[in-house]
Amino acid sequence: MTFGEKIQLLRKEKSISQEQFAEVMNVSRQAVSKWELNQSYPEVDKIIELSNYFGVSLDDLMNDEKASPNAVDQDLEVQSLKKNSSSNFAEIYKVIILTALAIALTSIRFFILGDFKVGVILIAVSCVFMVGFFLTRFAGGTNDEKNNRT
Repeated sequence: MTFGEKIQLLRKEKSISQEQFAEVMNVSRQAVSKWELNQSYPEVDKIIELSNYFGVSLDDLMNDEKASPNAVDQDLEVQSLKKNSSSNFAEIYKVIILTALAIALTSIRFFILGDFKVGVILIAVSCVFMVGFFLTRFAGGTNDEKNNRT
């Protein structure tokens, strides 16, 4: 990954435009554009400011990925894992809901056969699944969901 690609990625991670970033760095938007397109490099003092602003080392900011693994690439991997874990949570929630429904439907059989104790126990287990689901999904949520709400 080139210097410009890293700057662009880091800027987008902060969800700021080139103009906003230019104001922060006290340069023109065109300068930021040239940095991101690898048409020019900032002065040394600006590179240090970039490093501090984005919270990455100068080494990670300046070295191409061919020279050494860098924090930006690792951040991309972490983001990819977070996206996958979010979709995994969605799958787990579906399984929990389906399991709770299956248990509730199974309990009907015991009510029909007259074994009310087993039916009530199964309904209780189903309710515990559902309450647990709603508490984790809507009250607590995952860290990603909490961050997205703010």
